[in-house]
Parts: sequence; C-alpha cells; structure tokens
Amino acid sequence: MAKIFKTIEQKLTQAADEIVEQLERTPSLPDLPNELLDIDLDFDIDTNTSPPGRFRYPLGLTVNQEGNIVVTDFDNHRIQILKWDGKFQKQIKCKLKSQVGNNWLSIRPMDVAVSDDGKYYITDEANEQIVVTTDKKVSATFGRDARLQPRGIALSKDGYIVVTDWWGGRYCVRKYTTSGEQVGVYGLPGADEQPIFDMPLFLAVNSRNQILVANQGRHCIHVLDWNGKFLFAFADRQSGDQGYINGPTGIDLDSEDNVYVCDPNRKRVVKFNCKGRYMSEIDLSHELERPYAIVISKDKRKLAFTEFQEIGRASCRERV
Repeated sequence: MAKIFKTIEQKLTQAADEIVEQLERTPSLPDLPNELLDIDLDFDIDTNTSPPGRFRYPLGLTVNQEGNIVVTDFDNHRIQILKWDGKFQKQIKCKLKSQVGNNWLSIRPMDVAVSDDGKYYITDEANEQIVVTTDKKVSATFGRDARLQPRGIALSKDGYIVVTDWWGGRYCVRKYTTSGEQVGVYGLPGADEQPIFDMPLFLAVNSRNQILVANQGRHCIHVLDWNGKFLFAFADRQSGDQGYINGPTGIDLDSEDNVYVCDPNRKRVVKFNCKGRYMSEIDLSHELERPYAIVISKDKRKLAFTEFQEIGRASCRERV
C-alpha cells in the first residue's frame, strides 16, 4: 500500500512541476520582504479555478478563531473558509511576487494551522516554504533556506510550529518559532540508523507537548516528546485488526487527548485514547471515497473531513 500512496503523492506533486522547474531556472529567492508580498481576496476569474465552495484536491483542515472550517484547496491555489453547514465564507489566495520579471508565484497549500492571534500558517509545497498570513495580508515566509517539501503543520500551545518535511526523501519533522527560526529537526537517521519516518503527513501536538505524526509509509502513528525523542507507536499491526491503519493520513485530538485518525483505505476514522489504545471507529464508506484529513469543531460536537480526489469534497457530521 505504501507504493499506492507514493503514486498518489507523485500525481499530486506533478501538477506543481512547472512552478518548481521555473524556480530552479531562476536565482534562489530568499524569504521575501513584506513589500513584495500581496494577497488576493477576490474571486480569480480563471477557467481552471473552481468556484468558491468547490475544491480541486482539498487536503488539510483546521478551524479558525471564529470556529469556522479552514480547508487547503491545493490545486486551486487557495484556502477556503466554510461554516459547519457548508456555507462558503471567504477564500484566501496568497501570491508571492517573483524578483525576476513581473511574475506572481501562486501557492499550493498542503496544510494549514491557525494561531491564537488569527494568523494562518500554510505549508506551500510549490514554493518550498511556510507562508504566514492573516485573511488580509501576507506577513512572512520562511523555510526556503532548507528547501522544504512541507506537508503537515501544527502549532503548540506555547507558540511553536512543527512541520513534516519530505525534501529529497529525507523525511523528518522540523520545529520553528512563530518568527520562522528553526530550533529542531527530528527523525533524520545517522549513518548506521534506520529512518524513523516514511512519508509522514499530518501531525498534531497534545496537551503534554507530545508530537503525534501520521507516518504513512510505516503504517502507524509515531509519538515523540517535545525534544524529538521517540516514545511509542500505535495504529500498527500490534494494535490488532480493528486498530491497524494501513497508511494513516489525517489526525486530530479532542480535549482529553484522544486521537482521531483517518484510515482512507478502509474508509473510516479510528479513535484511540492518549496511550494509543483502540476505542471506536466511524464508518465513512457511505460519505467519502477516501477520507484524508480530519478536524474537530471547537465545541467538540462535530467532525469535518476532506476527500482525496481531484474534484474532492469536505464533509461534516456529528461526533459520535
């Protein structure tokens, strides 16, 4: 199944090849100053762009300060914000101005996290960076010096950012301050060590500052302490047939640190306790073809999911 996920991800990133090739032919761009950053809140009249409320490869999910659903709309180069009844609220389309010519570089957002002060932290796969924006203005970018291939992103309660990175197949988790300073890299093996991660995707930070990573290629959830030390794994074959997830993707936590994990191959979401013990599951086979990401509402009563399809959907339901 790891080969299937690699094929899916190759299809996803193939759409960004033209932008990546263009960047490689031009001088490397540093993190751009604010005056070269802009944001477009208007509907982009483009035949290749879906109308607001529709998606092309919806991927990451979170909720903002107002409690609305925030969805990364990868192939439409935007973030969409929706009510829990599915009603469209607004879209955010970040465009970075190139230093070469008058070109604008559109983002391809993989995942998003929202801070307590209302900033959106977006993993931009196409331009190999993290983009920081409000719903009105981009304020910063960082990570280009490490030539990221960022995937998932999460924020800790004390103001740090953790990101899964796929650059060159050297899978790892990177930790940053909210100002963009890298303060940790976890999971890169030494010369004689086996890698911990294989295609790590979404991640979450619990109330004890433990980092939970959906480790697709290893078919489990890896749990690290705040300094990157491996603690334990679950959702692997040792969890039994009910708890085993072949290629976990989305992950979120409730107020008791229970863990909800998307199992796209079996079209379900599995609930574990904070120690990784199987508790229950939600069958999504009649709602979504491949549940990919998950988020829990602020009132903890509802769940939202994305579907990994070119013409994908975001789906909501009551929490059980």
